[in-house]
Amino acid sequence: MRFAKVVDGSLEFAPKMFETDDGKVITNSPELYAMYGYKPIVLTDPPEIPEGYENVYRWEDSENGCLQVWEQVEISTEDAEHEDMHAALELLGVTPKETEE
Repeated sequence: MRFAKVVDGSLEFAPKMFETDDGKVITNSPELYAMYGYKPIVLTDPPEIPEGYENVYRWEDSENGCLQVWEQVEISTEDAEHEDMHAALELLGVTPKETEE
């Protein structure tokens, strides 16, 4: 099991080594991690994706741990068309140049 803290919606993973009064301690102890504010990472299954959407996750600090929360975001038409164009070019064996905007 991995442990972390949620910081600004992202995970800050727990170190494997802590400085304690007794010196350096290498651990995977849930109790020691909890003493330093780290919680278990709780992964969740993404929901089914309706046409025209994509799943995006973020992390929330919950009582039980660092919870993975999913949100469905609509794919913009421009992004979808751009991806379709690149996929078609790849099928033809063409590598498109990156363009600056």
